[in-house]
Amino acid sequence: MKAVLLSVLAAATLTVASPAHAQERHFGIMIDGGLPDGANASLIFRPISNIRLHAGGNYNAISAGFRAGLTVAFDWLVSPSLTVEGGWFLPGDANSLIQRLSGDPEWSMSALEQFRYNYANAHLGLELSTWRLTLYLHAGASMVRTSFNDVSFALEGVSDQSDAQDTSNGFTPTVEFRTAPRLRMFIPSAQIGLVFYL
Repeated sequence: MKAVLLSVLAAATLTVASPAHAQERHFGIMIDGGLPDGANASLIFRPISNIRLHAGGNYNAISAGFRAGLTVAFDWLVSPSLTVEGGWFLPGDANSLIQRLSGDPEWSMSALEQFRYNYANAHLGLELSTWRLTLYLHAGASMVRTSFNDVSFALEGVSDQSDAQDTSNGFTPTVEFRTAPRLRMFIPSAQIGLVFYL
């Protein structure tokens, strides 16, 4: 009977202490997926037990990019967390993605041929840790910024209508942009991911 009690106590102690064992490890790898980040693979460095730094590459079905950030969490089996991070994507042709999603192989927009964006995330989360693994769900808000190199597509209808009205006067209105128009927006965002400590 005593041996059984000792075994149960040892198992319970190991279970409760699992996160502590993980906290002794300073390096790891992380994979996650979400919006606006896409799919991510990162390296982890933990200078102290409650702070986790990460940096790595990501892919959003259009182009590759980079992301880095910081997470603060407690040494608990189930812990709340706070994450701030930022990232960017290289230019890529978004037309191919829209064609696959819409099923229309002829769909094309010149402004999306060199589409890219950068973003900043602020997330609250819930993390479940055991031994070397941490499973997490983060959600919050993101600021996304992008620019368009060619906005002629948006002015085609206006130009056609203006041409029809002003041909008799020999005048055709034009709109010129000295720099590429930029768009900034705040959107809800979320991630689900896994950390493995080495």
